Amino acid sequence: MAVNETYQQLELSLRNQEASCEARRAQRDKLSTQLAAAGEKVHTLNDSELKLARLERQIDLASANYLKYAENLEQTRIDQALESEKISNINILQPAQPTSITPTSPQPHLGPRVRPVDRRPGVGRRRLAGRATGKGIAGSPHG
Repeated sequence: MAVNETYQQLELSLRNQEASCEARRAQRDKLSTQLAAAGEKVHTLNDSELKLARLERQIDLASANYLKYAENLEQTRIDQALESEKISNINILQPAQPTSITPTSPQPHLGPRVRPVDRRPGVGRRRLAGRATGKGIAGSPHG
């Protein structure tokens, strides 16, 4: 009878494990459904965030346009008031006067600019040698 008893215990344990496994499958399915719903909410939230950012940009643009149009309207009102009273918004501080009678431009071309030649002995050669070697003479005004 010990075999029957062992068999019954094993069968009871198997049924308990099957029930536990079935409960875990049901829990897994429930969690999968919740995960899918949360994923949909995240997707909807992302879409709403993009839509909100686009609407905020439109509000900023509309506000900037409104301010520009309000400034233009005020300037138009001022211009119309000045025109109706024949008042100019430009004042002449000093009348224009010619400064000279002879034209100052264009200047005549004087030719190429020529540097005077330094006639001191050895200056030209030192300058050329310094330029050719990339070095000048230390302390030399031409180096």
